[in-house]
Amino acid sequence: MDRPLFSRDSSGNVAVFSALALIPMIAVTGLAMDYEATVNSKTKVQSVVDTAVLSASKHFQSVGDASETQVYAQNLISAQIDMHHGDLDCEDANLSIDSEGHALGITVDCSQDTVLMSIVGIDSVDFSVSAGSRWDYDRLEVVFVFDVSRSMGVGTPRPIDSLKTAAQDALDVLFPSSGDSPIANTKVAMVTFGNYLNAGDLFEGATGMTASRDFTAEDHYIDPVTGLPAFVVHTRSLNSTCVIERFGDHAYTDVAPDPDPPGETPINGTPLSVIENSRKESTIPNGYYRDLFNVSHTEDNPYGFVSAPYRHLTDYVTHLSSGVMSTVPGTQCPDQQPLPLTAARQTLVDYIDDLEPPAVGNGTAGNQGLAWGWYMLSENWKDILPAASEPAPYDDASTLKAIVFMTDGLNDQPDFGQGTGDPQSEAICDNIKSMTDIRAYTIGFNVSASAMDLLSYCASSDAHVFDAADAAELAEAYSAIASELVDLRITS
Repeated sequence: MDRPLFSRDSSGNVAVFSALALIPMIAVTGLAMDYEATVNSKTKVQSVVDTAVLSASKHFQSVGDASETQVYAQNLISAQIDMHHGDLDCEDANLSIDSEGHALGITVDCSQDTVLMSIVGIDSVDFSVSAGSRWDYDRLEVVFVFDVSRSMGVGTPRPIDSLKTAAQDALDVLFPSSGDSPIANTKVAMVTFGNYLNAGDLFEGATGMTASRDFTAEDHYIDPVTGLPAFVVHTRSLNSTCVIERFGDHAYTDVAPDPDPPGETPINGTPLSVIENSRKESTIPNGYYRDLFNVSHTEDNPYGFVSAPYRHLTDYVTHLSSGVMSTVPGTQCPDQQPLPLTAARQTLVDYIDDLEPPAVGNGTAGNQGLAWGWYMLSENWKDILPAASEPAPYDDASTLKAIVFMTDGLNDQPDFGQGTGDPQSEAICDNIKSMTDIRAYTIGFNVSASAMDLLSYCASSDAHVFDAADAAELAEAYSAIASELVDLRITS
């Protein structure tokens, strides 16, 4: 007997229906799996492009050529993608640079191979990633001015050691130990000051004198036997590159010293019209001393020379020189001379490592530090500085110039009649602000409120002054300044 129509075996139908249902299930599952793989690939490619856009930006700053930078960026991106993402097919990077040359963008279009979605005819998934970077300057010139006065060596830990650590942190931002500088054309100068400042190799150009020079002083007195006026001429030799402040018309400017003034011969150790000027004459037990300095050829110093000091001591009774030419050019002057602009990281590291206070001398010649920091960045001093350290012109809009001035106390210079350095520092800061676009950062390291007032006065703005109470805050200040100076950033 035949079965009823609807009672036939339907197992074959179930199998067919199940097979048909499996196709969309596989498609949905494949879509999810391949979508996740595509998202992961896109994230990895985005990371590659983010890194490449920063590196390409630094490369463009260095070479200034868009086509060469395109090749450079493409090689970076291809190497990374080919190494880790064999299932990706990416087109050549599309690089763009804005008209001002201060922004760079990269776009990469990629295709991700699918696995399960290919069953339903979808062999790949396309995606695109982009990244951009922006920078404000193509060149950075920064000078660090370090206080190495004797107080920097007192205490536990010594402030000078905290300074070394903090300065090294800043240097690591400007010149990473591995990789390129964030701004390709970065140069750094360094200046130290204590009781005085050691001009070093720049002494002759700055003062118009040789380091080895002779001084003559006349000791006028009344002869106790004859009762008649008499005098003794004392001559002493000195070999020193220690300097004090500038006097005369250009005391607070960056006017370049003129090593060959018209109608005159540089001093070079030979007294000319005005080589000695007594700044102070004081009595001491059994004698007197005169603080002397060399101001250059005329009293008003029209050629802009920096002054060099010495001290002459004479015995009251014998009227003979004691032979002591002064401790000023010796232990009171820092050993380190200014380091003009350089991109040599190790040279800068070594300079920081060698920071050390003089053995004696309680003064803090902050005004000299500010002045010499300015000279390192001054277009006017290009003939005094080494050719490789020539600063960019002031009107070069692509260059950022900055002074980072640090001190642990008031600017006081009791010797040579200079008096407090605060008014002189203010005058220098006024001219830096009014005559240049140099950005001035100031750091007070555990200083008084009055010292902070001066630092606030000299800083470019309230945002550029730092009050560090301890070593940690000092390190934070230097790192923050360095990071701001190399503000190369991803914008998209």
